[in-house]
Amino acid sequence: ARVGRERLQIPGVHVTFLRQTEMKGTGHALLLAREFAGSDPVIVAFPDDLFGSPNCSARLVAAWEQTGASVLACGDLSGADVSRYGVVDAEAEPGGVLRVRGIVEKPAPGTEPSHLVSWGRYLYTPELFEALELGLAAHQGSGEFYATDAINDLAQRGGVVAKIIEAPRYDTGQPLGYLTTVVELGLQHPEIGAELARWLAQRVQS
Repeated sequence: ARVGRERLQIPGVHVTFLRQTEMKGTGHALLLAREFAGSDPVIVAFPDDLFGSPNCSARLVAAWEQTGASVLACGDLSGADVSRYGVVDAEAEPGGVLRVRGIVEKPAPGTEPSHLVSWGRYLYTPELFEALELGLAAHQGSGEFYATDAINDLAQRGGVVAKIIEAPRYDTGQPLGYLTTVVELGLQHPEIGAELARWLAQRVQS
């Protein structure tokens, strides 16, 4: 990757790009990466969902090490409207595990199974990719193919857990969220944060 005119290199990190040439949904996009994933669990991160500390992906890995299951990063939005999210139906088990029974995409207000919503960060096991392949075969190309059906299929067999993420979440998928994220992270920057804060204070007062 390039930053300005400088090439950004991260030691030990190798980047592979796979292009989804048609809009066939997230389930189809994930299957494009199955060969890359191989027989290992993988972190799937939607680029418009960012998280602060503590590290979200590390929490998912810890949950997988405890359970061996695929893991959904979730947020508890009790008291809020969750109709624009994927809402998770989960049951608490000993050891702090939330075993997922299913996920409902954008339920009508009042019909949601909980106020636990799925954020855009996941740890998928090879079994999830197997469920994706079966789902795509049954999909028959009618519209976009999403991962939700595969998650539900695996959840019915006890193969999915949820992890509530308490780290700050930044939604950059819409204009206001993108701008507030830039400002928030800019204020936290050790070199420019103080100067940005002074500029914002002056701008608000003017």
